Amino acid sequence: MKIEILDYFLKKIGSFSMKDFNSRLAFQKEIYFLQRYGIGLGYDFDWFIHGPYSPKLASDGFKLNSIRPKKEIKIEFSDEEIEDDLQKFINFINKYKKNIHKLELLASIDFLMINGLSKNEVIEIVKRQCD
Repeated sequence: MKIEILDYFLKKIGSFSMKDFNSRLAFQKEIYFLQRYGIGLGYDFDWFIHGPYSPKLASDGFKLNSIRPKKEIKIEFSDEEIEDDLQKFINFINKYKKNIHKLELLASIDFLMINGLSKNEVIEIVKRQCD
């Protein structure tokens, strides 16, 4: 069922692909931010070379890419706030869909900040990441 729920949200976001590195990077960051906007899909993210990364999400993305469910599920939210969170997320992510590097940078900064690093530590890590 988790794959179908992921598929539902990816259709709301649009442009899901696993064909190349940038597509997979965008996929990771989009779902990272979807969860940060309050839509809990249960993926845990760790720090990796290009910022927050979830091996389980990558695995589910490849599975979804190969099986893409034919039957579309309909999800109705019992809480209106979730629908509002989803719309806020879509408005946010649409600003960065064409600039994967900015999306990667924003996700990296956010991840490091919520994991307790200081502003100076975040700056140093991001500088190294950009070199």
